[in-house]
Amino acid sequence: MNDQNKQIDSSNNGSNKEKSPWTIRRILAIAAIIFLAGMYVLTLIAALISSPGAGQLFRACLGLTIAVPILLWIILWALGRFHN
Repeated sequence: MNDQNKQIDSSNNGSNKEKSPWTIRRILAIAAIIFLAGMYVLTLIAALISSPGAGQLFRACLGLTIAVPILLWIILWALGRFHN
């Protein structure tokens, strides 16, 4: 057996079940990225058109940039704890 076949055999661990590429972890991460990117675009547009609420939107965007990844991590951690 060559090295490549050994690597494939060891990664399989005797399981023939294939994992779906769309796990809940990946779906939530993509949703968070889309949400944050949308917030950044809205903030940029509000700043460019000199909207009166642009400052508040910027502060909200800063807060959500910190809060969303932390909340996502907590949700994924809790799902992992309850699932296993």
